[in-house]
Amino acid sequence: MSDSQRTTTLVDEARAAVLLGVSASELRRLSARAGLGKPDPILEQASERGLEPGQESGPARACEVGIKSEHRVFTYVDLYRLCRVAVQSAS
Repeated sequence: MSDSQRTTTLVDEARAAVLLGVSASELRRLSARAGLGKPDPILEQASERGLEPGQESGPARACEVGIKSEHRVFTYVDLYRLCRVAVQSAS
């Protein structure tokens, strides 16, 4: 994987939490503290089209349209920075 692919590939919140070894709520707390991550674009598109949870085709996360304001996606660079934030907060 090239550097440009690594920085543009998005990791959903559940996978990011597993990769970092934290709960989803802890991931949200860390990402808010560091200002990292962004709203999931798939959920935003579904919401803009007025779809209800479960009506969106594609990834399973599209079933979560109702919680789009909390659901975030991260780049691998974001995950690296979140690791550093987590280590600093643990020290």
